[in-house]
Amino acid sequence: MTKMSRFGNPRALVQELSGKILFVSLFACTGAFTLGFDNAWWGGVLGNAYFNNVYGDLSVTQASGAVVHSLSSTQQSAGTALGQAGVAIGCLAGGWFADKVGRKNTFYWSAAAATCGCIVQLTSGINGGRYWQLVAGKIIICISTGLSATAIPLYLAETSPASIRGAAITTFGVFQTIGSFSAILVMFLVANLLDKRVWCVPMGIQLLGPIATFIFAPFLPESPRWLVEKGHLERARNVLQYLHGHRPAFDVDHELGHLEATIKAKLALGKTSWVDIFRGSNGKRTFIATGLQALQQAQGINFMGSYLVIFFQQLGFTNAFEILLIIQAVLLTLSCTNFVIQDYFGRRPLLLIGGAVQSVTMLAVGIITTVYPQPVGSYGKLCLFFVFMWNVAFASTWGNIPWTVSAELPSDEVRDKTLALSAFSAYATGLVVAEVSPYLQNPGYANLGGKIAYVWGGFGVIATIWVFFFVPELKGRTLEEIVWMFDRKVPLRKMGSTEIPGDTLPITVTPASQEVEALDKKETELEHLDS
Repeated sequence: MTKMSRFGNPRALVQELSGKILFVSLFACTGAFTLGFDNAWWGGVLGNAYFNNVYGDLSVTQASGAVVHSLSSTQQSAGTALGQAGVAIGCLAGGWFADKVGRKNTFYWSAAAATCGCIVQLTSGINGGRYWQLVAGKIIICISTGLSATAIPLYLAETSPASIRGAAITTFGVFQTIGSFSAILVMFLVANLLDKRVWCVPMGIQLLGPIATFIFAPFLPESPRWLVEKGHLERARNVLQYLHGHRPAFDVDHELGHLEATIKAKLALGKTSWVDIFRGSNGKRTFIATGLQALQQAQGINFMGSYLVIFFQQLGFTNAFEILLIIQAVLLTLSCTNFVIQDYFGRRPLLLIGGAVQSVTMLAVGIITTVYPQPVGSYGKLCLFFVFMWNVAFASTWGNIPWTVSAELPSDEVRDKTLALSAFSAYATGLVVAEVSPYLQNPGYANLGGKIAYVWGGFGVIATIWVFFFVPELKGRTLEEIVWMFDRKVPLRKMGSTEIPGDTLPITVTPASQEVEALDKKETELEHLDS
């Protein structure tokens, strides 16, 4: 019997991590760099005066008679929201690509799309600023990042040992944070320039992600699960040996047989459709994965990435870029803690703690800005502190863990589709946040200013309650063990402590309800034989 302890193995990362698994985890995530960079440089450039003057629709005549331009709320929201729509589309397409052409080849498609989008953006400033061409390029890039958002966590979940699966998928979040930090650093360095370098430099640096993919992806192995599913057993054997051969107790024939049994069970169900992700135990898993990803975004991370510079400016801070740069540096450092903490402490307790901290800090900002609409002095610093603590909590918990849970939760037969839909739910929610934020925040509309924090704090409360009732603890579980628990209808809040029989070979050859009945019948027959 396998029973999970309250805490994971503190030495798991040292024992399981080899140079090959490290290489795979790092260079599979180059597309995540593009995802983080795109969101952060866009949020930075929206607050840049020169960029606004070149691309903005609104005209204002100053006292000196000079006419300056700025982006309208429509431009701000549409530019950001259409990008989020591109990510959402890419997420759905990513499930199809990952299944049909493979996880690794999806990386190439993502890199090719990102390259095309960068070129469209770079040429938008030739002979004037064509804002909607710039947005078109952003949409293409965001579609590419949507492909990555589905394929990368899926790939990492299928190539990493169960005991460090959280650490492996954390690499995806860390590379996003590296991209965000790089973008804010670049925007800080070009902030005072008065020429096209304000946007051309970050657009050019954004090409580093796809270039790295084209350089390093040829050296990455394909997912062994995908290879077995497509009948490439010898290639799958070689990949398994390459990834896990360093482990003394590793038996490649046993592992390959285990995978074959899993895939045969999947194929015995016949061709799956999108409807299947809502049937039986798959429906519960889809509900958890999509809900978790949607609530990640509903707590305001898209606002933090796209509008935080404007938010700080509305609060009266003149050094918004410097503040954002410090925040991103801290986020990068704290994101790295997820290499250890989510496989040790578990997914569920960290999400509960993070959600509680995020709720309290945003509600506190809302209260302060209700009493002092433009807080100055100690009150302004207090708002800054709470925003900082929100980002600390998010980076340590909600930034990475939803991706881990969404990748490990689905059953094999619909893993790509479930992960695609959950990623879509995240960015569809982000699209709504991006679309409504300027209208909620800016003068001339709802004019909430800092009181917009009430919205994010409220969703933080909802997210914390939701995790308590619906998110199971899956640290250290193999993907087959997770399937076993859902098919046996183990209560969600008991999955972290449930004992698993030593033999957990796949049993999913019939719909979930029939599986349970068949197993119960078999156990009854065995009891008769014993008697």
